[in-house]
Amino acid sequence: MDTKTILTAIISPLIIVFGIYFAVQNIQVSMDGLADGLGGVPGVAMYPQSVTTFTEGGGITSVSTSSATYTLTASQIDTENYVEFTPLGEAATLTLPATSTMSNIIPNAGDHRTIVIENAATAATTTTIAAGAGMDLQENDGQNVVIGQNNYAIIDLWRLSTGDMVVTINETIPAD
Repeated sequence: MDTKTILTAIISPLIIVFGIYFAVQNIQVSMDGLADGLGGVPGVAMYPQSVTTFTEGGGITSVSTSSATYTLTASQIDTENYVEFTPLGEAATLTLPATSTMSNIIPNAGDHRTIVIENAATAATTTTIAAGAGMDLQENDGQNVVIGQNNYAIIDLWRLSTGDMVVTINETIPAD
């Protein structure tokens, strides 16, 4: 074996090992910075993960009323994601909680929560969704905030930097 071949056989693996070592060190440093910037624990890499299955918890709030108006409380949707609302009269207005009472549910600017409200009436009646104090209620173009019998409202609540909320509503209707 000649000297050139021997040197190549020795130096090439060393270059590869040092290259991998320094590349890993650079990745670890950038991950540490990312974790620190997101409020993570220094030295623990926090970065997007692939999630194949995700189920969100939550319970059901059931409300039945013969009154023409009903206001949800924050405690009725603090851990519940589904409201089964049964108006017993001809029509009812369901008002969402005031944003001032929801600081433990959606505490920070930019935080988001989705709830579903079902009009579970047993007779042909409607439920109108109304904004609570501090809410800017928005509907999809061409829709309204009146939910028919056996229909659902998907409601997204977004906390603004002012402490108020933008609330979007999307009614769904039976497809079968």
